[in-house]
Amino acid sequence: MQNRKIAVFDFDETLISVNSFPLWCKWLLTKSIREFKLTLVFKLFFLFSERKLLKTITHTSFKEQLCALKYPSSWDFDFSDYLNDKQWNEEIVNELLEHKKNSNYVLVTSAAPTKYLLPIIKSRLSTQVDKIIGSSIDNHVYLDNYKENKVASLYQENIKNIDFLYTDSLDDLPLMKIADEVNFILDKSAKLPVIKDALHQHHINNVNFIKVNN
Repeated sequence: MQNRKIAVFDFDETLISVNSFPLWCKWLLTKSIREFKLTLVFKLFFLFSERKLLKTITHTSFKEQLCALKYPSSWDFDFSDYLNDKQWNEEIVNELLEHKKNSNYVLVTSAAPTKYLLPIIKSRLSTQVDKIIGSSIDNHVYLDNYKENKVASLYQENIKNIDFLYTDSLDDLPLMKIADEVNFILDKSAKLPVIKDALHQHHINNVNFIKVNN
């Protein structure tokens, strides 16, 4: 990494045009039913009820308990195949490939669970990504790779500054504050005045806006 510029990419609605986590939740339940994994089906229904109906657990706790569920590891690759059928933001993928071509250090950081994030990125981008960081459980400790935690994860990789950042979300403001250049991804539903106002309030001025068709 020494003397290489660092390009950091968000995953959901940046490299791909969808939010992968809700899709994974639905896919996991459907897969469990089809495979007749009744214990897993019961656990999933219980978690969905706690989160969506009773609202007795936080989103973070919901994600943590989902990540802790036991099921065949091949399922993560099956979900990768399923998600790869969804639309990728090819313009942003090409930006990533260009950074790799220029010998920059390419890192993907996401709040998505690492268990399915790794096979998805590796299946589509192979050796083009140097590091992938997602939400995970390590030594029984859950890391939700979200907001300020994304910066903390980079610090653990000895990365204190980003040369190029690609994201669609104001949740990544902590990352923007350590980035020399911010590339903000805009889809058709993006509210540009609101986004510009938030960036201005946080003194984020080094921003390029990239419109994607999805």
